[in-house]
Amino acid sequence: MCARRVRAAILIVLVVAAVALGAWASMRSFTLVRVAGESMHPALHTADVCLIRRGASIRRGDVVLYRTPGHRLAVLHRVIGRTAEGYVTHGDANPIADFDPLPPGAVRGRLIAVLPVGTLLERWRGESGGATLHNQSQTARQ
Repeated sequence: MCARRVRAAILIVLVVAAVALGAWASMRSFTLVRVAGESMHPALHTADVCLIRRGASIRRGDVVLYRTPGHRLAVLHRVIGRTAEGYVTHGDANPIADFDPLPPGAVRGRLIAVLPVGTLLERWRGESGGATLHNQSQTARQ
């Protein structure tokens, strides 16, 4: 029971932090983005909330938010170099770099902070393991 209250309190703190961060970000030149894929694993996990600074200078090693022409979804990938055509990007978990250089105008901003919601959820699921399944099977037997 105590563990449930601690988890609930942590969840409440994370939600309040995300709302406060969102309100603060909306007043400035920042954007909040929720991670939806695994291409930046282990640096970013699905459901992590990222604070992106628009108009920030970009250097090698930075994680940037960009949108490629013809695609609806924005992408978070790491800058691994620069050519005359633009930035060369790569998802940390991807085996190869992205095919086409990214034109500088496609970059929406640079990652400056992460609220590790997905990381915490992943750890919590790992710690609880099969506890729910075990409890359900015990209940079914009764």
